[in-house]
Amino acid sequence: MEILLESSLIMSPLPIDFYDAFVAVSRGLFSTRSRADHTRKRKIVAHTFSAKSVMQFEQYMHQNLNELLRQWDIICQKAPAESKFARFDCLPWFAYLTFDTIGDLAFGAPFGMLKNGQDTIEYMDYPGGPSKYMRAVDALSRRGEAFAVLGCLPFLKKIGHLLPDSFLRNGVRSGSQVAGIAIARVNERLASTATKESERVDILARLMEGKDSNGQPLGRKELTAEALTQLIAGSDTTSNTLTGIFYWLLKHPEVLAKLQAEVDSVIFSPNDEVAFQTVKNLPYLRACMNEGMRIHSTSALGLPRVVPVDGPAVEICGRKFEPGTVLSVPNYTIHRLESIWGPDSSQYRPERWETLSDDQKKAFVPFGHGPRSCIGRNVAEMELTLAMATLVRRYDFVLYQEKFETWEGQSSEDVTESKDSQRCEEETESRQETDSGLDGGFRAWSVVFGAWCCHFCAFGWVNASGNFQEYYETHQLRHYSSSTISWILSLEPSVLFATGLVVGKYYQFVLAQGICSPLGASFIFYAGLSCTATWFKERRALAFGIVASGSSLGGIVFPTLLTRLLPTVGFGWSLRISGFLVLALLIIANIMVRSRIKPVPRPFSIKDYTDPFTEPTFVLLMLSVTCGFFAMFIPINYIVLEAVKNGIDAGLSGYLLAILNAGSLPGRILPGYYGDKLGRFNVMIAMCTFSALVLLVMWLPGTLIAPRSAAIYVVTSLLYGFASGAFVGMVPALLGQISPDITKIGSPIAGAILSRQHGTFWGLQVFAGVMMVASVVFLILARVSLVGFVLRVKV
Repeated sequence: MEILLESSLIMSPLPIDFYDAFVAVSRGLFSTRSRADHTRKRKIVAHTFSAKSVMQFEQYMHQNLNELLRQWDIICQKAPAESKFARFDCLPWFAYLTFDTIGDLAFGAPFGMLKNGQDTIEYMDYPGGPSKYMRAVDALSRRGEAFAVLGCLPFLKKIGHLLPDSFLRNGVRSGSQVAGIAIARVNERLASTATKESERVDILARLMEGKDSNGQPLGRKELTAEALTQLIAGSDTTSNTLTGIFYWLLKHPEVLAKLQAEVDSVIFSPNDEVAFQTVKNLPYLRACMNEGMRIHSTSALGLPRVVPVDGPAVEICGRKFEPGTVLSVPNYTIHRLESIWGPDSSQYRPERWETLSDDQKKAFVPFGHGPRSCIGRNVAEMELTLAMATLVRRYDFVLYQEKFETWEGQSSEDVTESKDSQRCEEETESRQETDSGLDGGFRAWSVVFGAWCCHFCAFGWVNASGNFQEYYETHQLRHYSSSTISWILSLEPSVLFATGLVVGKYYQFVLAQGICSPLGASFIFYAGLSCTATWFKERRALAFGIVASGSSLGGIVFPTLLTRLLPTVGFGWSLRISGFLVLALLIIANIMVRSRIKPVPRPFSIKDYTDPFTEPTFVLLMLSVTCGFFAMFIPINYIVLEAVKNGIDAGLSGYLLAILNAGSLPGRILPGYYGDKLGRFNVMIAMCTFSALVLLVMWLPGTLIAPRSAAIYVVTSLLYGFASGAFVGMVPALLGQISPDITKIGSPIAGAILSRQHGTFWGLQVFAGVMMVASVVFLILARVSLVGFVLRVKV
């Protein structure tokens, strides 16, 4: 061993507090530096990983292996008919396997990565905090890299989230998220065991049973810290090792064939469950595993060890190291030393394990050595053995990636290619003409019908967003919070209106439904409105109300359509069928929608956009509209979700949006009709007041008192649909009324409230009601700015 130490010993300037960077909840086995504290902790934890205890974990390993087999069988079935193999990357699947297995062993249940086929895990920032979701494989990789750097400067960890360097900043944040996984799972497990006796025999159960020499168990923080240690040590290290082993097996087909023959000799059917007792002593299987761990060191760098500061200097191979010197022995170097392993030390050759020398046995330290060695070695070796034997018995493999490349700590989201799109900034405007041809005739009403088709497609589709909120939370985006999902749906109306100024991955939903879809909707939405405005003056509110009723009928048709189609034909064809309906109606709209006034180009002037903000009435109306739209879409987005979560029949819940929009149909036409007769501001104030009453007097107390009453949801949907219908139909008419030139007319918060309140809905109900009340207040102020405090006047 003298040659080994002389060649591989590294003297490092690392400080003795290197491990402080890795402390999360509290010090665990890995991060504690106190020898006495480490001895105490190891004594408590050691029985958890004894050979007898580990044998009880095998059942959980098989459950997760079986899920991996199920997923790989599906992938194989979808392989091209002309090919005998399905081509895919095994690394993420091995990561899902090891994360789910350690989740099952350490916390009592898998994380669901295998079942869902994606890297998503629930976590909490603190015990009892709101549930959040993260990409754990990616976060763990970022954490490890950043913390290894911060170990040299551990004081920076406390301000890591403020550092300008994104590598360290994201690493610190990822470290907190990874710790949050343990916090969430331990919190859940302790809550469940407090109410009922658990029969599970897993790592967490064993840790909870453990006691030190004084009979004291681990405290909550210590328990969480040890569970976190097992999560980190037993997930990506095992998956990376398994990936490395299979790479080298596939790189050498003759080795794979020999291994398969050995496993086939004891496992007679590929469908048989591989028992650990049957395969643990297979010599070639063991040799392939050990050779893989030798040549592919998951932890390549040596962990720092300090010469005791209160002891004498130490001498190694003739060199003297003073107290306080930090030393390390890198696994990569030890495992590839030619003086130990021979001239072929960089080659994968399992046969070398048939005649192993004493020096080679001492030099093989994939799990470390001594009291600080990996305490979970038995678990890791069992998991690797079972996975290797099961997979080579069931499948044939071919390598398609000749060069073994990994990209640690870098997710696909970090490398994006952007392309600037050219924006057409050419605007057209119309001169207002006032002749006797307004307010009637076939041409005028045909434009109304064409604009109605536009609204059916544009706002009608947006009104179906509640169906998608509930669907996404239970399907493609089920591992994202309500707040995160609501950004997609809240972007729809936001982008739809914002662009009027100029006329199972998350980012794809944001791009498709949150940005592209409403961009297209906004173009037809404003085209229909602006053209209608040129044909009506005295009956403008009625015309706008009829046009807006298209969105109501669309809001009936689309939710009903989606409720029927999503569970039967799936997400893709549901959207295609909806798209064909939109195509047919837009053909009609393109034929019928025409402006009465010929567009006349006018030079761009910034004053056209700033002057309205000098008018108090316009500013107050905009404040009212802003508050109103904050409130308006909350019931549309969340009433279906609330009904489903409160146990209302799924069939009825799916029709709540249709009921809401059915109420909205007369709610958009009648207020417009009476607005032309009684005053548009007067009617708008009355309808918004009614909306606030429905939200605060019916929806909020009704669902708090009787959350399982279907009648509450049906009546609320119907009345709110009618009350809020005026908001969409009359806002353009109000703008036209206060603007002398008609050519210038042009809810993530709720999701955050829902997440913060752990899934209860009263907070967002109050928010919606208060916003609608604020809308009423600003409407009244806008009316006052027009006519003063006179009540009996048509405004």
